[in-house]
Amino acid sequence: MTTVGSHNNGDVVAMNGPCTAPIAMDQAPTTTSQEIISDDATRAIDGHEEDPPHTPIIVVEKDEDAPPLPWWYPRIRGKPLFYGNQEALGWACTVVANSGISLGIGIFVVPAALELAKKEAGCATEVPEGMDEIPECYGEVYGVKPTSFFTVISTIVGLAAAFVIPLAGALVDYTPHRRLLGRIFSFAFTILILAPAFLNEQTWFVVSIVIMVNLVISMAQGMLFNAYLPELTDNEDRLNEFSRTFTILSFSSIVLFLGIVMGIGAGLGITGDSVAVARLSAIVAFCFSSVLFYASWGLLFQERPAAHELPQGQWLLSAGFRQVYRTTIKIQKHYHGLKWFFLSLCVGDAAVQSLTLLAITYVSDQLEFNSTEVVLASALVIISTIPGALVGAVFNRWVNPIRSSALSVLGFFILTPLWALVASGPGDQNVTYFWCFLFGFFTGWKYTGDRVLVSAILPEGQDAELMGMYSFCGYVFSWAPTLLFTVINEAGESQRLGLVSLDIFFGAALIAYCMMGDYSVAVRIADRLKIDTCTVNQEEDEEPEEGEEGASTADDNV
Repeated sequence: MTTVGSHNNGDVVAMNGPCTAPIAMDQAPTTTSQEIISDDATRAIDGHEEDPPHTPIIVVEKDEDAPPLPWWYPRIRGKPLFYGNQEALGWACTVVANSGISLGIGIFVVPAALELAKKEAGCATEVPEGMDEIPECYGEVYGVKPTSFFTVISTIVGLAAAFVIPLAGALVDYTPHRRLLGRIFSFAFTILILAPAFLNEQTWFVVSIVIMVNLVISMAQGMLFNAYLPELTDNEDRLNEFSRTFTILSFSSIVLFLGIVMGIGAGLGITGDSVAVARLSAIVAFCFSSVLFYASWGLLFQERPAAHELPQGQWLLSAGFRQVYRTTIKIQKHYHGLKWFFLSLCVGDAAVQSLTLLAITYVSDQLEFNSTEVVLASALVIISTIPGALVGAVFNRWVNPIRSSALSVLGFFILTPLWALVASGPGDQNVTYFWCFLFGFFTGWKYTGDRVLVSAILPEGQDAELMGMYSFCGYVFSWAPTLLFTVINEAGESQRLGLVSLDIFFGAALIAYCMMGDYSVAVRIADRLKIDTCTVNQEEDEEPEEGEEGASTADDNV
């Protein structure tokens, strides 16, 4: 079979069969590879014909028609960042401000507010004279233990996000206001992030409620900028590079944020006061997010038209939930791999997101970490995401993004109960630091694999609809792990058991990845990426049976 390809210099040549030398264009047939790919994808979906082995896909660049870069666009050694892709730079700025700053400020605010909640409940926050450790707290604040307060907050945020994100998805799908909504949400997020600057014994509850509202805004905004992700490029190598860079930037920015806050705190002599440091972190976060959100939503992201017209007789308020239902049915019928990937996100992302809050609660209460030790443990988590992202990018190419993400989840599945076993009380700081490094490593690995995977297997032309579903799945069950932990904690059971309960979700995510099927078939069905399947298919000796739509056994995938 002969298809059209492209060398690095941009010259178009024809490839006479997979993995062979190029031939002259005047010898190539007139049928384009895009027609071949589209026909193959259609047959794979309909189940009418077995997918032909080793179908090559063209390699192209997507930057030829990009608008000219403004004078202020950052460059390194004369070369523009992200190959001059303005929206890729905007995505990087937004993910740093949205995810990085949110996590960074939480590292300071949660331990400080937990300390104030314990004081209001009448619990000791320091080791009493003549004792070796802080006594167990049996007091309550607003009807729950202080250690359950923020897990309750997280549960409420997760439930609220399950309702807010479909509405935000409808606004993206049925209106041309994606960028306008991003500007509104980013402005609200930036203003509300100042709330911890007023944290004290009288305001801690109100500040906690404001933080809860801001987290919901952050999740809705995440749905908006995620919609741009599959539109950045159709080159898998470049997409893999972008994803790796986004992961490294989002977590390395937290290290920078922690360093700035602790450096200023040391200069002011307040590092021993967790509440004062939390106030300082809010001011620094406000400065960071103001600049980054202005750059991304104000200058870099472009407008998008409505993806669909609102059906007659439907309200926009209900259209998002109807769309979630219709999209779920369509994925169930036609996209085997995408179905299991979204299911893995529902449970896997819920566990990863909850692990951060549960770990901060556990080390602050059970291991009696002070604010400096919490920051050090968090910094180790964040720093280790960088080598994790690099390893994840290598595994994306070495095996494929499905197997790569599955391996990262397997790491969480093994490490979480082991940490609960070996770190049981005060004095286990060193072993906890080591485990924090490992948790961060697998976090960077997972996010790198998932971002490449979702951008590779989303069907062409359905970006807004399915990226909305991607965001929805990432948050829809985020309340479940924290709710389970709260129930265990309120029942008087050990918080170690609450940590182990996360394996329910990691195990379910691992099974879902194993059920996804063959990666190259999922990509061809999506008809999206222009990748060199000579590399993708090197280790594949057999194609799926006719009508299986890419399904295969778990042993073939992990």
